[in-house]
Amino acid sequence: MIIMKARKRIGIIGVGSIGSIIAKRLISKGYKVFGSRKAAFKFKGMNTTTDNRYLIENSDMIIIATKQKDIKELAHILRPHIGQKPVLSLMAGVSIGQVERILGGTKVVRIMTNIAFGSGQAISAFCCNKMVSASDKAAVKAMLGTGGDIIEIEEKLMDSFTVLDSCAIAFYSTLLNSVNVSASKTLHLDPRLAKWIIISTMRATLEKASGPVTFEEMIRQVSTKGGMTSAGLKVFAEMDLYGVVDKAYEAALKRGLALSSIAEQS
Repeated sequence: MIIMKARKRIGIIGVGSIGSIIAKRLISKGYKVFGSRKAAFKFKGMNTTTDNRYLIENSDMIIIATKQKDIKELAHILRPHIGQKPVLSLMAGVSIGQVERILGGTKVVRIMTNIAFGSGQAISAFCCNKMVSASDKAAVKAMLGTGGDIIEIEEKLMDSFTVLDSCAIAFYSTLLNSVNVSASKTLHLDPRLAKWIIISTMRATLEKASGPVTFEEMIRQVSTKGGMTSAGLKVFAEMDLYGVVDKAYEAALKRGLALSSIAEQS
């Protein structure tokens, strides 16, 4: 039986876009959050600082949400003071091994989530090095669980998860924005009306997709030979929509490798 002391003090180094979203959610769930940036700032409900040593000393777990190029700069502060506190890396593309080499022998958890964390609707993934104990892992899961569903995956899948989870919100939004723009330009609908129809239709689509039916079956259910839907789908096929998505995913994965190199070289 694991007896876990509640770890409700979270330090976030690099309170940027995703760091702010995580912080707000944790604060709303009763966590005490310490956050740092290079310049002084204010954040409702957060203990803010520019002193990362102070942040580390007052936190039970530390989330590194900085850019990849900044990790080595932090090493001289983190190494002497981190002790046995788990370090949660939110840096896309940066492996557990890289963090271990830069920070020395420490507990490292690689995590990834998306902006839906703020509303409790995200899927967050994590993987750990061997130094992370069962109680550490339980504390990480409790913290990530405030933002939605959580899964533990093999590290080799983390970049792929990042593309499909974190990056994908922007990808989906780009596709939906193109639908909205075309609805106004080609279908001559008011943009606000078009957006309402799009969201309503997407909600119904996702609701149906959450059942046993596959996406391919849904396409067949809606598309009839010689109909309006088939005519539109033919254009998607001619423009190789699936190929475009493949290239976008490949580009994102390639950038992840580049970010990994940036962390090593900085």
